[in-house]
Amino acid sequence: MAETPQTQPYPSDQAITPTTPLSLTPSEQQYLQQKKRIHMCVDPAWLPLEQINDAGQHEGIVADYINLLKSRTALNIVLYPTIKWSDSVQAAKDRQCDIFSAVAVTPSRREYMRFSPPYLMLEVGIFGHTHKPMIKDVETIFSSKVGIVSGYATEEIIRNRYPNAVLQSIKTPQDGLLKLVNGELDYFIDFIVPSSYYLKEMSLSDIKVLGKTSLKLPLSIASRSDEPLLADILTKAQMAISQHEVEVITRHWMERKSQHAWNGVAIVIIVVMVSLFITLFIFWQRMSVRHVQEK
Repeated sequence: MAETPQTQPYPSDQAITPTTPLSLTPSEQQYLQQKKRIHMCVDPAWLPLEQINDAGQHEGIVADYINLLKSRTALNIVLYPTIKWSDSVQAAKDRQCDIFSAVAVTPSRREYMRFSPPYLMLEVGIFGHTHKPMIKDVETIFSSKVGIVSGYATEEIIRNRYPNAVLQSIKTPQDGLLKLVNGELDYFIDFIVPSSYYLKEMSLSDIKVLGKTSLKLPLSIASRSDEPLLADILTKAQMAISQHEVEVITRHWMERKSQHAWNGVAIVIIVVMVSLFITLFIFWQRMSVRHVQEK
């Protein structure tokens, strides 16, 4: 796991403060009183979005967003630590954790989770050696050795869309990138933002994004399907977060000092992500308000 310096959650001159009070129904208030702890599963190695650092703390853009939700709901959200993402998925299926901090909707996940309005949008790319030609069509690489992270939404979607593709399941983005370096993989399909981050952190100058897939996946908070009130509370909490607060969170992680400098390409990617983030958040916020008013 990449080492990162300890930082304050937000810059001191850009402190986030509550804006719109959260209005809960009597049944939602009773749920919060009875629910002692909300166990949260995360991706333990997915910076700059999130990670569990060496001190066992959840950090990243997603972590700051979750902390803001906690302040609005009074939910006692407690990290359920795992070693890899597939362990988090299994823990949610086993009801050992109540929520995912940031996941994409897939048919299989709908069987055991409910999803809040999306608050992040990520593109999926094809990584490979710099000497390889750019990829225009993802289908052209499936005769080669292609890796994809096990348990990610990208794996389920790609396998369903291209059933004849032979894909190697990879534990983490870092593993996928290292397998490219040592020749175990020809290509690696993953979200562009986190894998680009780890390329720089791991100083893998011979690997780059060779192309983009057509996948643009919105990420939501997901909560266990057998406790629907939790999903309603989380949706209301998201509606109470202002655009300014979202901008403060993302800007903090874009500008924070790291042990390794970000390159220009990574900054551009993050800026694009932030724009999509804010646009999608506003759209779903309005849709959620309409949905709640109709209930």
